[in-house]
Amino acid sequence: MARSDYMAICLSMLMRADVVFLLPGWQTSGGAQIEKTLAEYLRIRVIEIDEDLLQKFMEDLKT
Repeated sequence: MARSDYMAICLSMLMRADVVFLLPGWQTSGGAQIEKTLAEYLRIRVIEIDEDLLQKFMEDLKT
């Protein structure tokens, strides 16, 4: 599949979401920027996850 096909699938799922979580580095991803813009337009809650919280979560998964 082409990149545009994957993006169409992602945006279709996003339009049904209650919340969108943005991982560290999302600012450098064109797809994540589009997802954030669409979520804000649709008034879907957007939560940015910082590096510290992500690391804690990953550590918790190991236990």
